[in-house]
Amino acid sequence: MDHLQSLRVFVKVAEIGTFTGASESLDLSSTVTTRLVAALEERLRVRLFQRTTRRVSLTETGHIFLERARQIVEDIDDAENLITAQHQAPAGVLRIAVPVAFGLRNMTELLKESNNVTPRSRRI
Repeated sequence: MDHLQSLRVFVKVAEIGTFTGASESLDLSSTVTTRLVAALEERLRVRLFQRTTRRVSLTETGHIFLERARQIVEDIDDAENLITAQHQAPAGVLRIAVPVAFGLRNMTELLKESNNVTPRSRRI
């Protein structure tokens, strides 16, 4: 199973306090949520949660692991947001070649409304 997804689920269960609440928050089935946490515990060979029929609480090891896991998940989210933000808005120079009459009639208002646009006319 995906290590990152397991970390995300672990952090969410720890924050919310229930597997059901974490499942709903992450839009996963409770079976998948339980399996991801169980796979993480198996991989680490430790119990991260103390489970009862009414409550889920972190073990001492779970508390220690939570701090690092939360930071890792936040760092990855920050890195992803940084990259996607750079590619959401168009950037760079856009050159449009149109006949003068068309440009005067149709492009003037568009250029006035746009920010950071420098209209230049060149004759070739």
